[in-house]
Amino acid sequence: MKKDSIRFTTKVLSLALATGITLTSPSVCFAEKGPKQGSFIEYTIDNEETKYNRYVVKEGDNLSHISEKICKFFGEKITTEYWPVVAFLNDFPRTLRPGNIIVFPETFEELLSMYNNLKEIGWISRYIQTNDVYGKNKQRQFRKTMRDLLRDIYGKSVNIDDEFIESYLKTVGLSDKYDLYSGDFDNDELFELTEWIPTIDELSDTKNYTKSK
Repeated sequence: MKKDSIRFTTKVLSLALATGITLTSPSVCFAEKGPKQGSFIEYTIDNEETKYNRYVVKEGDNLSHISEKICKFFGEKITTEYWPVVAFLNDFPRTLRPGNIIVFPETFEELLSMYNNLKEIGWISRYIQTNDVYGKNKQRQFRKTMRDLLRDIYGKSVNIDDEFIESYLKTVGLSDKYDLYSGDFDNDELFELTEWIPTIDELSDTKNYTKSK
C-alpha cells in the first residue's frame, strides 16, 4: 500500500513533547471533499517540516478503531494502544464525523516515539482524567469489578468468566498487581488496565471466549 502524507509546521508539537508545558496540539484537521471514507488518501501535500499520513473517517470509527487501522496500514501488530497519538494530533476531544480527515505520523517509529513521549510527559493520563475517557465519574457504580470493566470493553458477545479475566491480566502483564477481586479503580488504574486492550486472538491462551449465538 502506498503511504500518503501531508507536511506542516510542528514547532508547537515539538515543544509539547520536549517539555510537557504545552498540552494543546496544532490544528491539523483539513476540510476536504472527495476521498473515500475508510481509506488512506493516495496523494501527498507538502508544506514545511514534517510529513503526516492521512485517513478518511467512516461511519462507526472511533479512536480505538483508527489506532487498529493505522497499525494495519504500517503492517504492525494490530492494537488500540495508539489512540492518544490520534487524539493529540487531531484536536480531540471532538465528535468524529464520516469524511473527517485524520492525520497520523509518517512512520511507525515516529508513531511509537510520539506515544512514548505523550505518556512520559503525562499528557495521556491528564487527557483520560479530564475527559473521563473510561466513564469513571459517570459510571463508577457500574465499574466496581474487573468483570464489569472487561464487559464494558468486550461487550456481551464475549464470556467474561474467571479464566477470561485471568488471561486478560496475564496478557497485559498485570497479573501480579490485579486479580479477580480487584475493583473500584481510580483514573490511573483504569489507564494502566486499558492502555493496551488485546484482541481475543491476542489473549495468552487459545480458549474460545466468544459466546455461541
